[in-house]
Amino acid sequence: MVSLASCSRSTMSNTLSSKYRNEDVSARLQYMVNAMGEGDTLKIDQGEYLLSKVIQISGRSNLTIIANNATLRTMDGAPVNKAHSILSIYNSKNISIEGLTCDGNRDTRIPKETFAHAVMIIDSDDITFDHMSVINSVVDGYYVASSKPDDLSYISKRINFIECNAIGSYRNGLSIINGHDIMVDGGSYSESKGTSPQAGIDVEANANSYIPGSRNIVFKNVHLEDNSGWGILVSQKGSPENINIEECIFQNNLGGIKHTGSKSIINNNDLMNCDFGIESIRYAGYNEDHNILVGNTIEDCVVGIKYSGYGGLIEGNTISNCSEKGIHLNGNTKDYTQVIISKNVLDNAGLESIYAFNFKEANVIGNTIKNSKGLGVYMAYGKLLIEDNVFENLVHGINLIGSNTQVESNTFIEIKNRIAEFTERKGHPSSGRFDKNTIISSSKISDDQVVIAAKKVVLGNNLKKKR
Repeated sequence: MVSLASCSRSTMSNTLSSKYRNEDVSARLQYMVNAMGEGDTLKIDQGEYLLSKVIQISGRSNLTIIANNATLRTMDGAPVNKAHSILSIYNSKNISIEGLTCDGNRDTRIPKETFAHAVMIIDSDDITFDHMSVINSVVDGYYVASSKPDDLSYISKRINFIECNAIGSYRNGLSIINGHDIMVDGGSYSESKGTSPQAGIDVEANANSYIPGSRNIVFKNVHLEDNSGWGILVSQKGSPENINIEECIFQNNLGGIKHTGSKSIINNNDLMNCDFGIESIRYAGYNEDHNILVGNTIEDCVVGIKYSGYGGLIEGNTISNCSEKGIHLNGNTKDYTQVIISKNVLDNAGLESIYAFNFKEANVIGNTIKNSKGLGVYMAYGKLLIEDNVFENLVHGINLIGSNTQVESNTFIEIKNRIAEFTERKGHPSSGRFDKNTIISSSKISDDQVVIAAKKVVLGNNLKKKR
C-alpha cells in the first residue's frame, strides 16, 4: 500500500472519493489541502466523512473547495479544543469553499466556552463561503478574528457568507470579533443555546484595541430564529461602525437586534415574538451613534424599540401588539440624548405607545398612534415636540411631567379619558403649549380632558369636532 506521505502532488487525486465515507479522513484531507497549488480546486464527493483533528488552511492563497453538499463530522467524544475544530483558515487570501456542512457533533461531546469554534477565520482576507452550513457546534459556528487586533493589517477583511447556515451552536452561530468589509447574505443563524450570549450573530471585540474593531458589515436577507439570546448582537466593544442590518427575519429569539455601534442603518426587517424588537444604545463615553431605524415591522414583542443615544432617526416603522411599550426612550445616561420619531404606525400597545424618561430631546412628528390600552405618549423630564400626529382610540392621549413640550397640529380621535395632561414636579417645572390641535369624538368633549397644572404651559386655540 502506498502511504499518503509517499504520494506526489502529480499522483494525488483532486477529489476526496465517496469510498472514504464514514471513515476518518483527517490525514488524507489535510494532505490533499497541503498539496494544492495556487488556483487549484479540491472536490469532495457527497457523503459524510469523519474528522479526528482540525483541517488547516494556513498561509495559502487562491484555493477553491467544492464539497457537493458533503459533511465533515467531528468524531464521537472528541475533546473540545483548538485541535478538534473542523476548519481553520489562518493568514490566507482568496479562499472559496462551496457546499460544505461542518457537524460539530455536540451531542457526544462536552461543549464549553473555549477556542474550539467549528470554522475559524483568522488574519485572512477575501474569503467566501457559499451555501455552507455549521451544525451542532460545541462553541461558535463561525468565528472571525485577528491575532493582533491592535494592528489593522491583521484584521480579516472582505469576508463573504452567501446563503450560509449555523444551527444549534453552543454560544453563537457567527461571532465577528474583528472584521472589516463583511457581507452576510441570506441563510439562517438559529437555535444558539448553551452559554452567553447565545446569539444568532454576535459582533463583539474582545478588547478596545484598534478602533473601530469591526466596520462596514452588512447582514441582509438573513433568518434568525429560536436563539436563546439576541438574533443579532452588536456590542459597544471596539466601537463598531457601519454595521447595517436589512431585510432580515427575526422570530422567537430572546431579543431581536441589540445594536450599540454607530453610523448604522437597521431597515426593512421583520421582528416577531421577543422581549425587545430593536434596542439601539449608546453607552456612556462612546461615540454619538446617529443610527437609523427605518421601515421595520415589529410585532408581538414586550417593547418594540428601545433607544438611548444621540442623532438617531426612528422612521416609517410599524410596531404592533407590544405588551408594554411601542417605543421606549431611555435618558438615564450622562450623555445628551436626542432622536427624531416620525411617520411610524404604533398600534395596540399594552401600556404606552411612546415612553420617554429623562430623555433630553425628542421630536415626535407625523406618527399614527392608535388602540393603545394606556397612553399615547408619556414624557417625564425632557424636551419634546409633538406635531402632526394622529392619536386614535386610546385610553389616554398624552401625559407630560416636568418637561418643555410643544403639542401642536395633532388630531385626537376618540380618546376615552384625558386627551392631554401637563404637570410638574418639585425641581422640574413644565413649559410649552397645547395649540392648533383637532379633537374629534362621537361623545361630548369635556374641558377637563385637557389638564394644565403648570404655570408656563399655554392653552391655545384648539378645534373640537363631534363625529
